[in-house]
Amino acid sequence: MEYLLKTTKISYLTICLLMILACSSNSSVDHNVMKGQNPIDGDSKKPSDVGWLLVETTTIKNPGENSVESSNLQKLFDTILTDISTGDSFRLSDNLGKVQVIETMAVWCTRCYRQQKEMAIALQELGSDILFVSVDVDPNENEEILKRYVENNGFNWPFVAPGSEFSQNLSLLTSKMVLDPTATPVIIVDPNGKLHMLAGEIKSSSFLLTEINKHSN
Repeated sequence: MEYLLKTTKISYLTICLLMILACSSNSSVDHNVMKGQNPIDGDSKKPSDVGWLLVETTTIKNPGENSVESSNLQKLFDTILTDISTGDSFRLSDNLGKVQVIETMAVWCTRCYRQQKEMAIALQELGSDILFVSVDVDPNENEEILKRYVENNGFNWPFVAPGSEFSQNLSLLTSKMVLDPTATPVIIVDPNGKLHMLAGEIKSSSFLLTEINKHSN
């Protein structure tokens, strides 16, 4: 009888242990599934390439509704930008009436490089009707570093390093995400001067073309 009780007790404990292990295994699987669905991977500042879950479009309010916002927009559009490759200067306000595309980036950002490769493909289709501008938002990088980066990669659209005021105005008008290059922010300025922001995922050339065409009228 005593032997039978011991055997039963051992069997019961074994079953309990197996149930605990099974629950633990299921929990781990669930965690991995959720992690796979979440567009943010281990680094919370580095979106993964799963889907388009973080891509969102926002449009600023009519600048006339807010004098501070209007002032920031005016400063943004009137900032003199200098192409580090050609030395040519221009302002966003010079190109009102046509679509402009602004990308914020940093030389060290590998995701930015991947986004720029997609932009290069889109630019080949769009030609000179669209102004593409890449803006270095890292205060630790200067024009010399940026110029070397552009030359090494053979990019042929304007890259600028306008300083923190331009970047801050852009963030106030859209989102603080523009100051985080790893979010691969792309801002489309429509012909009326409204800003539409895409951020979170690396945007394919076809996706960029769709969004640009959507805001071209």
